[in-house]
Amino acid sequence: MGFLAIPFEEVDVPFANLQITLQAKQLYIQSFSASTTIFCRDTCDPSNLYVLLCQRAYWDDTLGKANSWGGTWETPGGSHELDENILATAIRETEEETKLRVSHVSNHVYLNLFNHKNVLMARCTFHADVYEELQPQRTWCDEQQCAVGPKDGVIMLIPGEHMDFCWATEAQVRDSLPYKAENPHKGLVILDNKKEIILDVFERLRSSQIDMIELPDNGRR
Repeated sequence: MGFLAIPFEEVDVPFANLQITLQAKQLYIQSFSASTTIFCRDTCDPSNLYVLLCQRAYWDDTLGKANSWGGTWETPGGSHELDENILATAIRETEEETKLRVSHVSNHVYLNLFNHKNVLMARCTFHADVYEELQPQRTWCDEQQCAVGPKDGVIMLIPGEHMDFCWATEAQVRDSLPYKAENPHKGLVILDNKKEIILDVFERLRSSQIDMIELPDNGRR
């Protein structure tokens, strides 16, 4: 298992306190980011559960540079900013990237560590509910190997960060392709450390092992 499950109370603190907590666990992290996993059910068949995935753009026009892991699919999220706790990062990035507003988060948080360009990084992933009513209108199609369905609706992406979105099933996430830098990343490609967390959320939801915490004032800190 490539992640830690941390109680919500340990991360819903000032950022400096979170760093102290992680340092006590011998985790000396240089850069932080946060993300959310957002799910919905098919109204015609509530047993069908889908996760929201966004496809990373290859190029960021705003920054004038190529995006890392361009073409891969991931849950909404982004980098931590100064004077912001890590929960606020997850809420802000989710709203900026998808226009979805987080209303509840799970009582545990996923923490995974990875090295990128010789920098030790940590990502905190919150399973989240949102205020908006969600429908899996745009879904991943195994036959066509792309997202199909209308893009209109409550989800709106930021150009330069993500170029597409879809709703994917547990089986599709499980069968997703590994990332290979030399490939053009066609198909449903998900980084292993993100895929593992998404599958764990699927399992916990299926067995009703996730308790949700309501956030005051849209969770803003």
